[in-house]
Amino acid sequence: MKKIISILLALIVTVSAAAIAVSADGLRVLGDYTDDGKVTSDDAIFLLRSVLFPESYSLSAFGDFDGNGEVGSDDAIFLLRHVLFPDSYVLKTTAPYSEGLEYYLDGVDAWITGPGSFEGADLNVPPEIDGYTVIGVEYGAFRDAAVTSVTLPAGVTAVKGYAFAYCGSLVAVYLPEGIAVLEYDAFEGCYSLPSAVIPAGVTSIEDSLFGNCRSLVSVAIHSGVTHIGEWAFSDCYSLVTVTVPDGVTYINDCVFDSCDSLKSVYLPAGITGIGSWAFDMCQELETIYFAGTRAQWESIEKGYQWDDYAGEDVDGGYKVVCADD
Repeated sequence: MKKIISILLALIVTVSAAAIAVSADGLRVLGDYTDDGKVTSDDAIFLLRSVLFPESYSLSAFGDFDGNGEVGSDDAIFLLRHVLFPDSYVLKTTAPYSEGLEYYLDGVDAWITGPGSFEGADLNVPPEIDGYTVIGVEYGAFRDAAVTSVTLPAGVTAVKGYAFAYCGSLVAVYLPEGIAVLEYDAFEGCYSLPSAVIPAGVTSIEDSLFGNCRSLVSVAIHSGVTHIGEWAFSDCYSLVTVTVPDGVTYINDCVFDSCDSLKSVYLPAGITGIGSWAFDMCQELETIYFAGTRAQWESIEKGYQWDDYAGEDVDGGYKVVCADD
């Protein structure tokens, strides 16, 4: 144990990882044990001290990050690895599995269809239910549900349309890396959701996936995404900045419509078109950073009123910065 402490102390770094999720308990950053608003190696050391001296260093959020059923030095190491390699070591809650969920069988696998007798705030879908592997969440399964957090197990590969739409109290979503499909409107109208992470397996952000998520401040879109559907982030009033990955070649109609806090957008050089009203009513927009040349930017086909009212509240309006400027 002393060796572990020495290793951790020697690995103190100044690197901080942006929070990928927010805990349901008081909107705290998951893993931020030192209450400084970010996750660093200090938090890993705090977690280890809480294991050694629980009376002096009490855990204030979920600590079983490696999912082995207990909080130990392994979790401190896992937390430190998250700081260093946030794409590989993703923090998640390991609350007790939710019971009483409704499901149906698709061959030998299970799809969750609704809350059933479950009435809790923290929805933690089990990897198996009645002996069947859970592989997805069905259409509208938890629409309007009073849940504050959602955790899906590694076996889930799909979340269908409206599955968690209008869950107005939802503040934390933990999606497994193996998930491949997030259908249209799956999280539409989740008014309290502050952040979202699109897992590595997802290649398409469907129509209105996060539409009308009014508290959404940040979204991390994995580099594998090649398509962003219409209205995907419309009416996300709190969204401040967004980076569109290199694989996306077209910004669809109304994708960022009425994101009136959006200040900066990063677009890849491969963009060939921008749809109608794509940045309509983005009144605080200051800068569009385009990775291509000025000539490429000018050649991009732009739809009807694609930037209507964009930058209206900014002195001089928004500007486009190209790679060769």
